[in-house]
Amino acid sequence: MAVSEAFKAVDKYVGSKAATSKSGAAGMREAFSPKSPKLVWSGRQSTSEKDEQEGYDHLFSGAMLGIRNPTTHEFNWVDNGQLALELLIFAQHLLRKAKKAACNAD
Repeated sequence: MAVSEAFKAVDKYVGSKAATSKSGAAGMREAFSPKSPKLVWSGRQSTSEKDEQEGYDHLFSGAMLGIRNPTTHEFNWVDNGQLALELLIFAQHLLRKAKKAACNAD
């Protein structure tokens, strides 16, 4: 239950900060799209800055598809404490990264 709630919190925070009505993977793709992101960490000028944007786009959208959805719709998807801890730490990392993102003025 805690894992599901943690990833729902990431989803809601990003959606609110990016001012998107979409949720889940679609909302993450809209927020962090490498081509026209709403949220950024850099000017996306160097290869590394572009890679960071694209990589986190995949991490955020993948977390919604691979973690939030199964934990929300499946019973006992997280079946041990170690897995729950790892997923909570990942959700915390994503939330911290989203909080550092700036709104894109492009």
